[in-house]
Amino acid sequence: MSESLELTPAALPGGAAGRYEALEVLGEGSFGVTYRARRLDDGRDVALKVLRIERLDDWKALELFEREAKVLKRLDHPRIPSYLEFGRDEDSGGAFIAQVLAPGRPLQELIEEQGAFSESRAV
Repeated sequence: MSESLELTPAALPGGAAGRYEALEVLGEGSFGVTYRARRLDDGRDVALKVLRIERLDDWKALELFEREAKVLKRLDHPRIPSYLEFGRDEDSGGAFIAQVLAPGRPLQELIEEQGAFSESRAV
């Protein structure tokens, strides 16, 4: 990871801060972080993708993030974790997408342990 991320509700955008508790970082990209988080109302673990507004160069990334949430909401496939909700904090500009947490391990972890996958294994 490029930086140490604080795993507290305060590290989440406004709408998510009072509803989710970040438990661990699952992945990080140029504009966001995905956490394993706990939904406070029912204790369910979820994948919480958070757009880090301070990392944005322009507002196009926010528009694309909102579009991603709209597409996920319409999808219904057994191999795609179900959409739970989208939230945006108008004050900070931060946003999040919550999805059902898929079981398994990160691909990067498997590659580090076992090496690159052959084409047939990847399929």
